[in-house]
Amino acid sequence: MRQDFSSIPHLVIVLTVRRVMNESIEINSQLIDEAELDPDRSVGGDFAGQSEKSEGARKVESRRPAGLLTEQQLKEFSQRSDAIALVYFLAHYCLIGLSGWLIWIVFPTLWCVPVLLVQAFVIGFLFSPLHECSHGTAFRSRWLNESVLWITALVYVVPPYFFRYFHLGHHRYTQVPGKDPSLVLPEPASLKQYLWYCAALWFWWRNLSWIVRHAAGRIDPATSTYVPKARLHLMVLEARVMLALYGVLALVVILTGYGWALLLCWLLPRFLGEPVQRVLRVAEHV
Repeated sequence: MRQDFSSIPHLVIVLTVRRVMNESIEINSQLIDEAELDPDRSVGGDFAGQSEKSEGARKVESRRPAGLLTEQQLKEFSQRSDAIALVYFLAHYCLIGLSGWLIWIVFPTLWCVPVLLVQAFVIGFLFSPLHECSHGTAFRSRWLNESVLWITALVYVVPPYFFRYFHLGHHRYTQVPGKDPSLVLPEPASLKQYLWYCAALWFWWRNLSWIVRHAAGRIDPATSTYVPKARLHLMVLEARVMLALYGVLALVVILTGYGWALLLCWLLPRFLGEPVQRVLRVAEHV
């Protein structure tokens, strides 16, 4: 008797989405505290600049500038608004949608090239909302901040919570060799090092390795220098959620025949836009 397997992909999608929802609920029930977003606070709860607890460790001071603004000025600049942030968020993603639609319309003519580059530029600058949401400074409401963090991280292809701790470690010891987990370039850097960094091939290997290894439960021991031990399991959960969502998306576009659209409107522009961000990182840090 012939069996009908046509419903198997749909069953896989349903089961995967259910698994994602369950793990997302677990993640959201263990959101990090606001205090953990402070880049001056060390993983163990002490403040950066204090001597290391391990015997014989070299004391390293934070390179974050201090005293540039008065307390009142800092308070004024730190005001958060859901409405203003939502305007920026929606405008950014509407622009991505518009550029994607234009790519769809003009493909496969030569007009696709400039539109593709515009899309690469716009998607690349999703680092801005990713960065602000990782610090918890984009929205007044915590749930909006975390939702946009997740949405943007999925499009940007970076694990959101891991990036948050990784980036806070970078802020704590910016450009300090051996301490900064995201050291941009050694000082001084050669032209070869600069070109390699800006090409961003290493960036993709690093990010994809994070997701795959974490999903498999393999976390680099060095991660414990900036991710609290109590939060390490969240790095595994978020990676599994991301892989599941990407898997569902891949299955959907394969079944519907729109894989090329996903490639042209998202993946290729995302890849092409990263070197621009690398150039900016060098300009900011070196």
